[in-house]
Amino acid sequence: MSATRTNPYHLVIEIAGLPSMNSSGFRNHWARRGEKHRWYEEVRIAVRGRCPARPLTLAQVEITRHSGSRRPDYDNLVQGGKFLLDGLVRSGVLSGDNPGVIGVPIYLWAPAKPRCGHVKIKVLAATGECP
Repeated sequence: MSATRTNPYHLVIEIAGLPSMNSSGFRNHWARRGEKHRWYEEVRIAVRGRCPARPLTLAQVEITRHSGSRRPDYDNLVQGGKFLLDGLVRSGVLSGDNPGVIGVPIYLWAPAKPRCGHVKIKVLAATGECP
């Protein structure tokens, strides 16, 4: 996907499954590491072939968690997005996940049918950014 000043880079991906929202649920380092690498790989596969020419240095990111009927706390939504953001950096979509690059990401929640949980990630190059 090429980008121009009037048509900036944008990416929308959906990944089946739900990342953990609470790091205290990991009993050991290796379990957390396995979860982290799983989501890095899920993002990499979803992004394949749709990266910008070079990683974005200014972008807007929105992550929507589609899960059961109970809305999670905001801090849990943020925790659940950690490995997804890291995956975008490792895949070459973003140059970093710090506020200088992505500002404050938008974390949303939407209900999903039982056993149909998934995440939707939107990335849009900010004004002035052209990969």
